[in-house]
Amino acid sequence: MNAANANHPRHKQQGPSGSDPATIRGFIEDDQADQLVATAERLGQDMGKQVSTSQVRNIFSSIKRLEMREQQHSPSGDAPLSPNVRRELLLLKPRLAYATARENRLKPLHDAVTTALDVVAQQGDQNALRRLSAFYEAIVAYHQYHGGK
Repeated sequence: MNAANANHPRHKQQGPSGSDPATIRGFIEDDQADQLVATAERLGQDMGKQVSTSQVRNIFSSIKRLEMREQQHSPSGDAPLSPNVRRELLLLKPRLAYATARENRLKPLHDAVTTALDVVAQQGDQNALRRLSAFYEAIVAYHQYHGGK
């Protein structure tokens, strides 16, 4: 990240999880698996015993459903997202906002996943959706590992 972008609001760290938008953008766009895993572990650990597994898994099932639908549509993985899937991805943002309004401890998850959804919608291909799914799956796994209830 260059110095001009360092102070831009989209590049500042968000929440206690330390998952900044530039890092999330990096692993969605450029398949940086090490950063994906580290960010997912921080989020899972931060939520730990404070957030129920069902709250964390709620959005995950929707992401997996969309990923499977796109995979059936074009198994190669490099095809653009269909307009309906892109629309449904963006509509996950208000669902996350609602869940966060009801349970403020979801805020780090909300911030990270909302950023990832924006990147996937902007990039608009199945590979980005696959990396979003891997990110969320890792969050669910680390949440459970760190004592998710």
